[in-house]
Amino acid sequence: MLELCLYLIIFFVFLMIGLKCGSRQINMRRLGMFARYDKKVPITIFKNLHYGPKPANIYDLYLPSKGKLHYNLIMHIHGGGFNAGDKKEAAPLMKYFASLGYVSASVNYTLMNREHTSNINTMYEEVTKALREIVKTVNEKGYSLKTMAVCGEAAGGSLAMLLAYRFNKSSPLPIKLLFAESAPSGFNPDFWGASDVGSKVEFVSNITGHKFEGKVISNASYQKAIDSVSPVAYIRPDSIMTILAYGAKDKMVPPVLKDVLLGVLETYRVPHKCFVLPNSGNALLNDKEMLDEYHQAVLEALKTYLN
Repeated sequence: MLELCLYLIIFFVFLMIGLKCGSRQINMRRLGMFARYDKKVPITIFKNLHYGPKPANIYDLYLPSKGKLHYNLIMHIHGGGFNAGDKKEAAPLMKYFASLGYVSASVNYTLMNREHTSNINTMYEEVTKALREIVKTVNEKGYSLKTMAVCGEAAGGSLAMLLAYRFNKSSPLPIKLLFAESAPSGFNPDFWGASDVGSKVEFVSNITGHKFEGKVISNASYQKAIDSVSPVAYIRPDSIMTILAYGAKDKMVPPVLKDVLLGVLETYRVPHKCFVLPNSGNALLNDKEMLDEYHQAVLEALKTYLN
């Protein structure tokens, strides 16, 4: 119980206060082989393209050199505890994928912090809008897109899951692959250590944007609101190939969320791989060999599913 309460306290600190320590930058050490792109390969980069009217409605686009009939897209969503982070942190990753011939894009979205009022449903709506605009822009620049993958880490990984499982049938481009790191798969307040009605109601109201009061935890609309932002609630037998990485010593994401996610993926027989790094926390920094295995699995899956 003490550990669960710790998860909830950490989450609320990041969510309500917006501390910069909530930012989870993609550093070169964690990127491993994904940071070693061939700089001689020509890449065209467009920064701060707009997909909507809000200040955070921008994305960066990385285009490989032309020469193929069709291209595939990799869309990245940054992490940062839902209150921090920026698309520019993924620049080395996006350059790497572009150097391999993938059209790549990293998006920003409206954060939950002192400066902005947001929630996971708002973020989901924004990243879906971003995807539509990315596809439109890429087509206008003369690239024919065929399929895509979506990826992210931590909070961004959770949004990537929502995009893959919730938005797939409405996507302007078939989503064939999801890969995510340290990503929360659900937001049932019980899993985050909320032990009383007041903290549960506050938690659900903040993350979903639906304001609940009093003893509503038995209300059907309350559970519906939780499911709306929980990727695991959207998994079906036809869900896409999923590759995951988690740190066994993660103190930010409750481990039960990984277990629930894997259980649902197995129940529906969704193809998936999960790498649990035994010595690593949320940033996945202490198991280089297994991190390399995860990266290699992603590369193989990209060749298999984005072909």
